[in-house]
Amino acid sequence: MASGFDQKAALQMAHLSSAAYCDSSVIQNWSCGADCSAVSTSGPALVTYLPSLNLQAYTVALPGNEAAVVFRGTVATSIKDWILNLNVSKPADYDKCSACGVEGGFLHGWRSLEPSILSNLQTLGFGPGSTLHVTGHSLGAAMATLAAFELHGKGYHVATQYTFGQPRVGDKAFANLFESTLGAQGQFRVTHYHDPVPHVPLEDMGFYHTTTEVWYNEANTQYTVCSGGEDPSCADSTPWYDFWAVEDHLYYMGIKIDGATCTSGERASVAAGEKVKLGPQ
Repeated sequence: MASGFDQKAALQMAHLSSAAYCDSSVIQNWSCGADCSAVSTSGPALVTYLPSLNLQAYTVALPGNEAAVVFRGTVATSIKDWILNLNVSKPADYDKCSACGVEGGFLHGWRSLEPSILSNLQTLGFGPGSTLHVTGHSLGAAMATLAAFELHGKGYHVATQYTFGQPRVGDKAFANLFESTLGAQGQFRVTHYHDPVPHVPLEDMGFYHTTTEVWYNEANTQYTVCSGGEDPSCADSTPWYDFWAVEDHLYYMGIKIDGATCTSGERASVAAGEKVKLGPQ
């Protein structure tokens, strides 16, 4: 995949992120309709589901001896409440950087999934030194950001990270460390028009976005590669409290990211919403 923003690569990652909303058996069989058929794989998908937190992620082998690590996001029925809950959070201490803070619930979610994801990577034949692509939507985008940073620290080559509708993960010190460690090229935070989720947690509470934002227009037909983590001419130019724009959170790269290509019986059982708690853990 190219080092600059690649729309075709982003679309593939969006399909992978959408497939994460399907039931684990559907993902493992790679039978999730258009989302799965849009991406070429070279091996099985291994799924991690944590009932206690209602979190799901999967790893899948890609052509070229590479792998994708994909995190499921926030279910549509809980988005508004989830946005409001994020605004009571503050950065928590981050053990990978004494001067950094990250949102504690996101970190707890990633760390809870981490042992199984590492085991699944090894099972698929991807140890440290392997090339990975990390992706996710919404809550999954936040966990994907932490995963990309920490998997790099474990010796993996994180070639690309495309996230969709990502909330702010940590403070400015974390954003700076993320960029200096992984680089701005290959790490893309895709935002869509008035999507409210990229506005939370608020900057006033000490949070700051990672680079590089790619902001799409309402029709998902044109985009701007933005400057830095907080570009006032991109998503930051829109009001965070525009709850009528929740639909903008569900549509990225021209597709609906919620496992829409799975039948109702193939959707993951997530009606109760995520149980992962926000704030210090």
